[in-house]
Amino acid sequence: MNIRIQNQADLSKKYVRFTKWKVRSLASKFKHLLYAEVFLRTEGNAPKVYQVHLRLGIAGDDIIIKNQSDNIGELFRETYKDAHRYLAKTKELIHA
Repeated sequence: MNIRIQNQADLSKKYVRFTKWKVRSLASKFKHLLYAEVFLRTEGNAPKVYQVHLRLGIAGDDIIIKNQSDNIGELFRETYKDAHRYLAKTKELIHA
């Protein structure tokens, strides 16, 4: 599985490692995940708004998840909860 991360938000390396770890855990649970692309961006200065665009490659159409928040922890939590939900839904469709 290929993971590509673009960190345009200049977040520290721990967030990049955390992102890779979460994507790998999704890939180990959902075997039909082929690749993942993560785009991290910021917007504004006071307060900074962080944006995540997550593209999950599966057979057929890709899953694209876009979230934004001023709290980076909440942003990652919501993004990966959404990714888990969509991957579970596509797993049901693939195995049906």
